[in-house]
Amino acid sequence: MFSSITTLERHMKTCPSVEISKYFKCSICGKHLASGKLLERHMASHKRQYQCDLCNKPYSNSTNLAQHVPLCRQSRQVASVGRVACEDCAKEFTDASVFRAHYLTHTHPFHCSCCNHRFRTRVGYEVHVCDVDQPCDQCSAVFRSVQALNRHFAVHGPPPHTCVSCRRSYYRKESLDRHVCSFEADIKENCKRKESSRFTCSVCGAVLATKHSLNTHLRSAHGN
Repeated sequence: MFSSITTLERHMKTCPSVEISKYFKCSICGKHLASGKLLERHMASHKRQYQCDLCNKPYSNSTNLAQHVPLCRQSRQVASVGRVACEDCAKEFTDASVFRAHYLTHTHPFHCSCCNHRFRTRVGYEVHVCDVDQPCDQCSAVFRSVQALNRHFAVHGPPPHTCVSCRRSYYRKESLDRHVCSFEADIKENCKRKESSRFTCSVCGAVLATKHSLNTHLRSAHGN
């Protein structure tokens, strides 16, 4: 028993015993959605409440629009100047489609190797109903979502693959390879902050750790 239609629909997406036979069709563009809630969310995109000023693509909320704009702006830069540098890692691209695929590795780090879809969050990845069945590599069982597969893995014992940094464990090696370690991310962020907080001498280019050190350097080395 489920307390609401939403809860039932969420369950049906991950239940390995359920085959989705009913789809909800958008009356405007004909797209098929797996649930009434997804159709309702999709229909909102046709209302054009939020629209990109660069490409006129509509979005149902300001958050999705804000996530789209940097990609749109940088993709158009390829067309106008012939190249673009990724704002996240500085890697340069001369092909817009290749850049867009790369951009998603930053914004959608969770990648399903079976259906090739990407997701912003781990939860989104784990609960998605994959176009390709998810097989258990220890027995012949097959499931329709990573979440259902992970629940099944418990029957085979504790997860054997563990991240050496955050100690989070996984049943599949590819899940460990794919996971974004929060511990390592914090270290990288701290390094970025230290780099951005350094002070550069405008005369000789020397890099100092504090503003006081920079002032001392300017007086002693350049007489300022």
